[in-house]
Amino acid sequence: MTESASDRPADDARDDSRPKRRTDSRRRRRSAQSTPSDLPERTFAPKLIGVVLAAACLLCAWWSISIYAQWSGSRAALVTTLQQAGVTSQEVYDRVQREPVAHHAQLDTARALVFQLLQASPIESLPAGERQTTRDQRLSNLMAAHELAKRALVRQPNSWEAAMLQGATTYLVWSLTRDRRLFTDASAWQEPLIKAWNEAPGRPEPRRILGTAYLELWPALSPEKRAFATDLLRTTFAADADAFKQLGPAWLEIAADNAEALAIIPDRPKAWDIAARHYAQLGRWRQYSQAYLASLDSLERHLAEMLEDGKTRLELGDVFHSRTRFARVIADATPDQRYAPFVDQALALYPAGLQTAGTGNAMPNWLAWSLELAEAGIASLAPSSIDRLTGALAELPPHAAAMAALAGGSLHIAERHERLERDHTTSIWGPYLITKADHLLSMGELDDAAEALQRVGSASRRRPRHSLVARQLAELREDLPAIAAADRRLDEIRTNELPAGSWRKASQEVAAGGFMVEVLPAQDGDTLAIRVAAAPPEGCVVRVRLDGAIVAVAEVRRAGQELRIETPVSAELHVLEWMTLAGAHASPGTVRIGSS
Repeated sequence: MTESASDRPADDARDDSRPKRRTDSRRRRRSAQSTPSDLPERTFAPKLIGVVLAAACLLCAWWSISIYAQWSGSRAALVTTLQQAGVTSQEVYDRVQREPVAHHAQLDTARALVFQLLQASPIESLPAGERQTTRDQRLSNLMAAHELAKRALVRQPNSWEAAMLQGATTYLVWSLTRDRRLFTDASAWQEPLIKAWNEAPGRPEPRRILGTAYLELWPALSPEKRAFATDLLRTTFAADADAFKQLGPAWLEIAADNAEALAIIPDRPKAWDIAARHYAQLGRWRQYSQAYLASLDSLERHLAEMLEDGKTRLELGDVFHSRTRFARVIADATPDQRYAPFVDQALALYPAGLQTAGTGNAMPNWLAWSLELAEAGIASLAPSSIDRLTGALAELPPHAAAMAALAGGSLHIAERHERLERDHTTSIWGPYLITKADHLLSMGELDDAAEALQRVGSASRRRPRHSLVARQLAELREDLPAIAAADRRLDEIRTNELPAGSWRKASQEVAAGGFMVEVLPAQDGDTLAIRVAAAPPEGCVVRVRLDGAIVAVAEVRRAGQELRIETPVSAELHVLEWMTLAGAHASPGTVRIGSS
């Protein structure tokens, strides 16, 4: 059916009315939810929040800039304080200038001022005209450090460092001004230091400062406090190597007796060296000898510990650190038969690529010492060790390189160095040629050995070993006239008494200022007596070695004194060494080998 025209308007009107009613409905709902009075408030609220936030940001920025400006000024003041106090450590300045927290920088500054004074020379040691000015300057620095530590303690009440510096500055100010409160109010400086020690037991500074105070006040301490202070010093010295360097000499001075003084020295070679030097400065030679001998024992334990640590690290594959441990063994060991086994092991275990870095002059000294003994046919380091040392060192002179190669077991390399020089009659080649002849005899090369002996210069022919090797060659050849001639020469050389003129100066590498002599006794003995040819009036201490091993460390008081040493001396070729350890030089005189 066809739709009529009269029906369409009605439908259109109905359809148009529906969206209008929905629109009006939404408008009425929005109108009901929002009154005219609400509209301004909703518009103003976001703007107000934005303004508040912007103001807060500006305030924070202003506050930050203000704090930064204030801290910059304070930082500059701290740097000025350090400069005026004469602090020279660039590390301190860098730390203060980089520190973002003010009271941490204050502590760094106070710490630098305090430890500068602790390490300064006593005022009494300064010229009289400088003492008052120095005292005033130190007092000013201490007061500044005290105030800085006080401010830091307010900001950080649990700071052990601030407490330590408070106690330290109180003690130092009262000590400097001779204030009786140092004794009557000791808790004012003692308790902060003990508090810092308890709160930071791993830090050495509180104990070191406490030890300094106790040593200064020792005569006034009660027996109980002295016992406490002794235990404190013992643990401090054991844990802090620098502490004994700073406080050890003072302790050695105030200890009741030598046994008490030595009892708390830590078992470290350097600590014993410090003690020995202190006694040497005072001319206390008996105590020096005790400290020196203790240092030898301590060094042996140190080398054994370092060697075992290197072995363990090498087994774990830690090549780098094992190398450093073996290098330490070589560097710390002094050339002596007592320590040669440790150096042999260190050189044998040292990974490929032996270097002198970290060993100082130890390798050249060990090589020179070994070659000096090798000239007399006395064993020292193993041939493999000598060979490794030779390879690690810079180029040696031809005669030394030839001798080192021969001692290292490489005859063909020794002869290669030998061919670099045509004239071998000079005295520097004599020991090598004699040693080479001895080596060839052990190989049965008699003719070559004879040829080597023929090239020995006249000066070296007077050495006992030349006659011994010549006698051996004649015996192997069954040359009776040569045997008789060699025996006559040996009878002239063999003696149990050597004149003072037999000594010669030792080489600079082996023993600077020392003396050496080769001795071939006529018969065995068990005592060695050396007369002192010259001695300083204040006395000294000398060391005597036989064949590279220490047999005596003795006090020398006067010329003409005889040092009697109980040691076996066989009727074989020996090397005797004399070296002054402490004090002005003393010279050796006649030598007598006897039997008790």
